[in-house]
Amino acid sequence: MLAAELRLHDVRVLVLERVRRCSARWRRPRTRRRSPP
Repeated sequence: MLAAELRLHDVRVLVLERVRRCSARWRRPRTRRRSPP
């Protein structure tokens, strides 16, 4: 059980990192939070 949970956690972290990279690559523009009007 513990091993399976740890494995699931690792997979989740890997997927989250992949999604972050994908989102960063897809949403390249609009990196500034506050833009002058």
